[in-house]
Amino acid sequence: GIWTSSDTTTISIDATTGIAIGLTTGTATLTYTLISTGCVMTKDVNVQLVGPITGTMNVCQGNTRTLSDTSAGGTWSSSNYSIADVGGTTGVVTGISSGTVIISYTTSTGCFVTTSFIVNPIEPIIGIDTICQYLTDTLHNATLSGAWSSSNSSIVSVTTDGVITGVSTGTATIYYVMATGCIASKLITVIGIAPIAGSNVICPGTS
Repeated sequence: GIWTSSDTTTISIDATTGIAIGLTTGTATLTYTLISTGCVMTKDVNVQLVGPITGTMNVCQGNTRTLSDTSAGGTWSSSNYSIADVGGTTGVVTGISSGTVIISYTTSTGCFVTTSFIVNPIEPIIGIDTICQYLTDTLHNATLSGAWSSSNSSIVSVTTDGVITGVSTGTATIYYVMATGCIASKLITVIGIAPIAGSNVICPGTS
């Protein structure tokens, strides 16, 4: 037999295999005609629209993003939940580990749409956790082109090269913002040093 479509702009169909492809939203009648007898069987098929997945298609490890779709009532899934977890009904994606996954949205009718989603790593800040007042040390991060900052420069200051200085007793958090926008942090404790008391002048032969 031979397959035909009443509207090839809505649904195209292979005349021999019967494989139909939805092209635009709407309805078309698919017909199968048996050549030997001329008998005909028809079926109306509806092409449904699935809106594109919208939102920011990347997230930092340990953080979340919310994706959405205009087609209501569908479910979300991830191709690898060890990289990115996604709430089945919420579209909230949580970055678990560095990598790329495919996020899918499937409607109640079985139509679906997919998107590529990236989880960016958060490289830790490497270096000391404690520093003495007035001393300096250098912190490091495996990524380049990031920016350093301190939550309280009156306790711990930091340069653009990651050099920290213990300014006064207390704790402050040092942040490193990577080129991807991901943020690493490290809590630094400054230990106070009491000044040395006594005379700063001594005569020869005395103590």
